[in-house]
Parts: sequence; structure tokens; C-alpha cells
Amino acid sequence: METFKEIFKYLFAIALMLGVLGITAIILYSINIGYGPFLQDMNNDGVTTYKDFFVRVLSPAGYVLLGVLNPILDSDLGKFFEASTIEETNKALAWSGLFFYAIVVTTFMSLVMKFLIYLFNLEDALD
Repeated sequence: METFKEIFKYLFAIALMLGVLGITAIILYSINIGYGPFLQDMNNDGVTTYKDFFVRVLSPAGYVLLGVLNPILDSDLGKFFEASTIEETNKALAWSGLFFYAIVVTTFMSLVMKFLIYLFNLEDALD
């Protein structure tokens, strides 16, 4: 009976990880809705290149991050640190989107997984 408990614990831990990954994918997909096809001219130079693809993938996440960050920079806190808002240029959106995908999404996924592992007492299943 103890073996079945261990197997169930491992399967439940894997299901939790896949669930967090699936929900993250759904959230990231919903960010990209409404921005058109992936292969389109994003910088209006008449040619679709690999840079347009990167701008297309990174700019929706950049809009989300700058939409959260710019009001903070425009508040009294931002004025105290003498920070100004970030303009929404292609370069700023691409870097903000890269920061969003590389830092924000991975950090939140890690925190959610640690919370769920602690909540369901699965520390030994993932060691």
C-alpha cells in the first residue's frame, strides 16, 4: 500500500507541474491575442525579417510589463527616485518583453510551484 501512495504522490507532483505549465501557456497565449499574425512587418520598412518576428513575439509582453511599470514610475515613488516613464518604442517593448518572459514569468512559475509543493506536502517527491 505504501508503494501505491508513493506512486500517486509522484504522479500528483507531475500533474501539478504540467498544470502550472499549462496555465502559464494559456496566460501567455492570451497576451498575444489581437496582435495579428506572427509573420508581419512590425517596423514598417516594407520587408518581413527575423527582427519583425522577435518584435512581434516580445512586444505584447512588453506592453503588459510597461503597462504595469509606467504608472509606478509616474507616481510619487518614481519621482522620489527621479525615474521617468519608458516610451513604448519597438526597442523598449522588445527588451521589456524579453525581461517579462525571462524573469517575471519564470519567477512566478517557480513561486507557484513552491507554494503548491508546500501546500500538498510533496517536498520529498521532487528531491
